[in-house]
Amino acid sequence: MGCPLCSQHHHLAESGDDRALADLASQIKEANTARQRDILRATRAQLRLEADLDRKLRRSLRAAKSAISDAVRGAADSGDLQSLRNMRRTDLDEWLLEAGLADLVLDITEAERDTLSNVEQLLLASDIGFDVNAIEGVGQALADDTLSGIIDDVIIPDTQRAVRDALAGAVFTADPAEVIGSLDAALRSAEGRQITEARTKIASFGRELTAVAAEAAGINHYLYVGPLDGITRAFCRELVGKTFTQTQVQALRNSQIEPPLVRGGGYNCRHSWAPVSEELIESAGLDKGTNADVRRANQRAKAER
Repeated sequence: MGCPLCSQHHHLAESGDDRALADLASQIKEANTARQRDILRATRAQLRLEADLDRKLRRSLRAAKSAISDAVRGAADSGDLQSLRNMRRTDLDEWLLEAGLADLVLDITEAERDTLSNVEQLLLASDIGFDVNAIEGVGQALADDTLSGIIDDVIIPDTQRAVRDALAGAVFTADPAEVIGSLDAALRSAEGRQITEARTKIASFGRELTAVAAEAAGINHYLYVGPLDGITRAFCRELVGKTFTQTQVQALRNSQIEPPLVRGGGYNCRHSWAPVSEELIESAGLDKGTNADVRRANQRAKAER
């Protein structure tokens, strides 16, 4: 049986992505300059990548869950559940990867590679004197941290907890089907959070790469780009389409642990910061954000907590 909440989360995500992509397509048509259009195209490409990652991870997670359930069922049928219960955490981690979670590593690595390419296009469009060598080494380190943050800090612990809880419950029942049913339910319930964490961390990876390159190029103005639709956060709504100085960006408070330059508006934020020169701001007629905009955005974020 499918999970109604997981299905609802999936359809809401797809609907939101479709609306966001359509809104960005409209913004591209209305852009004043070719460089502004290129910035928006790179932003749209990243959002499409994140939507594709959502689908890939969902597919890989479900395949992994099925394989893990089959493996636990096999252990139950052979009376070997105790060996799984006795596994050390590191051994169970390896067992879960071999059972199917390893495919998720490939999905995330591919998304990181494509994100790096999109960031390069965004920076080239921004015309900031971008040098790809400025982010290559840092990019790999950030990619490693991002991958670990998704797999080691979210997906494996969630899955291990579900398996251990199901195995603990098996002590009180002799019915393997009951054990597997409990495991399947726990694995399904974690899916939405895992997808959200993965998308958020990949988006943050792209923003952090962009910030590193902007700092290396000595740029201190940023354009907040992304969709402006029915599900845009009030915090982001105050900022989209406006440029801000680095000092103003640093004054933003999104009520999240990570700052807006990395996290945007928060979980599942679909917006990006494009470094822009003062010349581009003037030639494209970009709106300049004010300190009042910053204060309003901060107030909106605080009110939405």
